[in-house]
Amino acid sequence: MIAVMGAAGNVGSKVADLLLRDNEEVRVLEHKRTLGALAKRDAEVVRGAATNVEDLKRLFEGADAAFILLPDDVADPHFAATRSSISRALARALRERSVGHVVALSAVGADRADVAGPPAGLHDYEELLFGLEDTNVLVLRSATQKCHPRYLVLVTISDLALL
Repeated sequence: MIAVMGAAGNVGSKVADLLLRDNEEVRVLEHKRTLGALAKRDAEVVRGAATNVEDLKRLFEGADAAFILLPDDVADPHFAATRSSISRALARALRERSVGHVVALSAVGADRADVAGPPAGLHDYEELLFGLEDTNVLVLRSATQKCHPRYLVLVTISDLALL
């Protein structure tokens, strides 16, 4: 089972689609936008919020691997604080569910804790992920915050469970 966040978005939807095409078992997190089309293709849909540890634990239950990201809601007046909250929830849920392999979408600028704008909060996100014991973490940093799906897959999607 591979858990996928952001399946209603530009990047996560492409990841979920490629995994389903490869006949992988996929579980996706549904938040605001419905994921009925993925459910019709046999993806398991878990409804919840990325800030809620219990919802994330349901997403990661029994998952061998996960594709994760931080949602981009730059209109959120507490953008960086929300990202920090999601990062802590992700790290806790991944640790408690013992997900062995994690591919995390990030962006250039994550190496700086003081960066503003869309990369805000990515430094803490990555640090929390790299602190997970017994978890293989691969962080993909895009050159821009908006990833072009054509350049998304740097490793074969089927290899997620092998990282």
